[in-house]
Amino acid sequence: MSTSPLSARETEVLIGVRAGQTVAQIASTLYLSGATVRNHLAAATGRLGAKNRDEAAAVADTNGWLVLPD
Repeated sequence: MSTSPLSARETEVLIGVRAGQTVAQIASTLYLSGATVRNHLAAATGRLGAKNRDEAAAVADTNGWLVLPD
């Protein structure tokens, strides 16, 4: 497993995506605004070279990056 290129917050947001949560649900869970969640999704998607948030979550999950640091 390689080192994740994602920030801790991007990881948390993608964990929500993997769980099938909407932007509003992720925002509520993480105490963020919807706009902030969308910004984290855009950053993670771009950083991973994914086409959309579902693909970004799949890439991160496949690489074992959807684990929160202790």
